[in-house]
Amino acid sequence: MDRTSYTVPADLKRWILATHTFCSFPGCNRLAIDCDIDHSLDWQYHGTTTLQNLAPVCRGEHRLKHHSLWKIIRHPDGTIQWESPRGRVHNTDPPPF
Repeated sequence: MDRTSYTVPADLKRWILATHTFCSFPGCNRLAIDCDIDHSLDWQYHGTTTLQNLAPVCRGEHRLKHHSLWKIIRHPDGTIQWESPRGRVHNTDPPPF
């Protein structure tokens, strides 16, 4: 679980799905099991395949993140912050664990 592997290992994916109920995009109620496990800091920009850099993101928001000016920031407490192209900040609650 580091820069040597882009693919999320099965045990790490299971942990992410156990600790995140829904898509990490604010207001999205798609179940995490139906989402992509996405690198918050993209792999191509030296993001790591670690618990601190991965979150469930549904396919629509995953595309939105990659093809628009939406930004995602991870905080140490588990909170995921999304920033819209207009600068509006949307916070999500940390996972329950």
